Amino acid sequence: MTSSNSLYGLTYNFDTYTQALLPINKRQTKHVKWLEALNSQTKWLNQNLNEYIYGVSYSTWSASATYSLYQRVKGGIINSNFVYESIASTHSGQPLNDAAYWQIVNNNFIGVDERMYYMDQKMTFEYALNRWFQTTFRQNTGVTMSGTQSDIYIEDNVVYIPAFIVGSTEIQSSVVYPTSSSGYIIDSLTFYPNKQFNIYVPNAVLATIPGTASGVRNFADKYNIAGIYYDVIGY
Repeated sequence: MTSSNSLYGLTYNFDTYTQALLPINKRQTKHVKWLEALNSQTKWLNQNLNEYIYGVSYSTWSASATYSLYQRVKGGIINSNFVYESIASTHSGQPLNDAAYWQIVNNNFIGVDERMYYMDQKMTFEYALNRWFQTTFRQNTGVTMSGTQSDIYIEDNVVYIPAFIVGSTEIQSSVVYPTSSSGYIIDSLTFYPNKQFNIYVPNAVLATIPGTASGVRNFADKYNIAGIYYDVIGY
């Protein structure tokens, strides 16, 4: 666990604070260590709170890496982007779902301070998608040629609103009764939900997302406005 933490922009050192609780003539090693032990759970909880607020920059877990006690990692897409802490001494290759080696300390590596600004506005939406799936976001320059957009990008569709006719002609409306009507929507008109936009995801990334397209939707639907339809398309 780290010794210093930041809460709402204020940074302080837990170890210094612990020593300050003791009278000067009692700041011996045995007394300091005793208070640090008593204060360790508060330090741990405070670290979790700060990471929930501000997010983390830990490396993504790797089966080939070696981890030590209390070391933290990002789970990556396959592990729902949770933040994990090692609860065992030096080990390597232990999967994150092994409760003898790892515990979840946060369910999102992105801090709530950042996430509260996410919305379905195109550029912000693209940034959020690339941030979550850990791909590259590129600032929009107004150029739409291949290679200039972000790894995950959005393109709007032209939305066509079909005609809606009740009865057999535009001027003849049907008579509506409590349980029936004299007319109906004629068969020559086709009605379907319009897809207002598409989310394009590299095929290599899409293949790593649990549920593929539905996995993208699990994140995108948190910010997409209800009633707005879209497709997830690999490229």
